[in-house]
Amino acid sequence: MTFSNKDSLISAKRIERFISYTLATSILACYACLRLSCVECVEKLDATTIILVAGTLYGYGAFNTIAGLKENKTDGENN
Repeated sequence: MTFSNKDSLISAKRIERFISYTLATSILACYACLRLSCVECVEKLDATTIILVAGTLYGYGAFNTIAGLKENKTDGENN
């Protein structure tokens, strides 16, 4: 979604991609740090759950990246 017709360096897709990659990396980093520091609350979370959540976020980011590349390719052919 854009609010003007001018080209922008910061688009909604780039923001979504940044948020999904950053959130997935943060989840993995926090889990690893808590796991290494032997916090008891981490024992309740299975590693499979963390990997599934992070994998979904990485997948969403990859989908946005591919969709953006396809959109840029079609825009280049139309001009």
